[in-house]
Amino acid sequence: MNLIHGEQNRINLNSSFFSDFASTGVLYVDKTKFVEHVCAIPEEQVMLITRPRRMGKSLNLDTLCTFLDCTKDTGYLFKDLYIENSAVWQKLNKYPVIYLDFKDLTLENYRQRFRDMVRKLLIKYIPLEHFDDIIKRYYTIEDFSTTILYDFPEALYNYYGVNPYIIIDEYDNLFMNSAGSPGFEDFREWLRNILSPALKGNRFLEKAVLTGVNRIAQGSLFSGLNNLLVYDVFTKSKFDTDFGLTEEEVTELIPGIEERKKVKEWYNGFKVGGYELYNIYSVMSYLTSREFANYWGMSGIMSLLGKLMSKNDYRAINQILEEGSGIFPVQSRLSAEDILANNSTSVFWGIAVQTGYLAYKSSKITGLEYLCELCIPNLELRGIWKWFILQHIFKGSGYSIEEALDNIQDITIFAELLENFLITKLSYYDLHKENYENNYHNLLLGMFSFRGFETISNREAGLGRYDLLVKLPKHYIIFELKIAKEESLMETAVNDALRQINDKRYWAGLEGKIPIYKVGIAFCKKKCIIKSVLHDGWNDEG
Repeated sequence: MNLIHGEQNRINLNSSFFSDFASTGVLYVDKTKFVEHVCAIPEEQVMLITRPRRMGKSLNLDTLCTFLDCTKDTGYLFKDLYIENSAVWQKLNKYPVIYLDFKDLTLENYRQRFRDMVRKLLIKYIPLEHFDDIIKRYYTIEDFSTTILYDFPEALYNYYGVNPYIIIDEYDNLFMNSAGSPGFEDFREWLRNILSPALKGNRFLEKAVLTGVNRIAQGSLFSGLNNLLVYDVFTKSKFDTDFGLTEEEVTELIPGIEERKKVKEWYNGFKVGGYELYNIYSVMSYLTSREFANYWGMSGIMSLLGKLMSKNDYRAINQILEEGSGIFPVQSRLSAEDILANNSTSVFWGIAVQTGYLAYKSSKITGLEYLCELCIPNLELRGIWKWFILQHIFKGSGYSIEEALDNIQDITIFAELLENFLITKLSYYDLHKENYENNYHNLLLGMFSFRGFETISNREAGLGRYDLLVKLPKHYIIFELKIAKEESLMETAVNDALRQINDKRYWAGLEGKIPIYKVGIAFCKKKCIIKSVLHDGWNDEG
């Protein structure tokens, strides 16, 4: 059976609705085995599945909802997919589904957003004339009781004669992003009161599936819930390959050996159970552009990691960047108290691993923690960590890289600002002493591109390849870097850098009349000299 369906050149990066992929000709990786895994075993009533961002959680949940929804006839959407020949096919369109998406909740809107979602589901599944007194009360009052998810399943059973599914996407999103903020404790109490009655011994519940990024300790959100089965990144389970892309799937997507090898270096390495997986969003983004870049991006979790990071954690991340891996304690179950107290390094490592910013090569349980050999799994994540460290070490310096680039026309100011970064901070990035120029190149590339500037590296132009081109709204900047073995040779080196920009005509091909600044930088260990020249026109003289 084919793993991949649809046309390779029709890729939808923006939708999480199964109907936008099935039977439309859009490229779709068949993950309908997830539906079988959820539905096949009756004794698994409440399941929590945690995976990093951008691994296909929302699409899988919508696929499950589409398959189960008793108000629709959706069999045609699953034609030729795995689930069509599964034993659970008999469950197609047999259940009402209470589907709730928590990813857009904020501390300001969570009550209203929740009410709106529930009211839409009430109208969808139960005609108004069949509302009983309890359901009528929920639909009419402004701030209804948190027991709605306990009472709603009974009302659905009374109308349809079958117990419903409860499916909640991104259950932990607001919990993690708002920990310690004003109003957080009220939200946590509200969420606990929503979830616990609905999931704990509810005889009118067929099954519940929750997905998120982190495994929140039961005491924080699931008070008294003892029937919760958790499948996190450490747990070997039937769900291991349901999210992300496997090697077999990527091989079908990218048959070329050399291209697939490069894709593996950039986007593989997320460890789940016994498998190393690819970030599905990054791979699909690459297939769209055919350019290797950071598609996974940043999230609010990086801000939380910054708050939790200690000096020892910071040094440890540099150790991982330099040596490839390190052994650290990892807390897999996170509570609000752990996050707010921030008195255990294992919390930092736990969040970094569960969210996918780090991967484990090996792990063993020691009490309530894991002892893991951790690594940065791929080039995309290395870039993100470099950006993160730059943010961390530059914070509070009194300067911004934006200010430096905006003052490129005044070389005195520009040199002062940029040298503040390079001279005082560079030792943190001095990782490969055999190739100093590459270190400086990567440092500048990381500083510029991960702050959102359009930055092009090592691109052919004119008669050669420039080191870096930064495109700003008001001007372009061409950088050429040189290494001097001795301080006495730095002046010569920086002049050679500017001469090379002119001789190689690196400005060739740039369109329009926007000013171009040519910048030469000469390095000698931790010292640098910077010279800037305004390109004097669109001619061959430079």
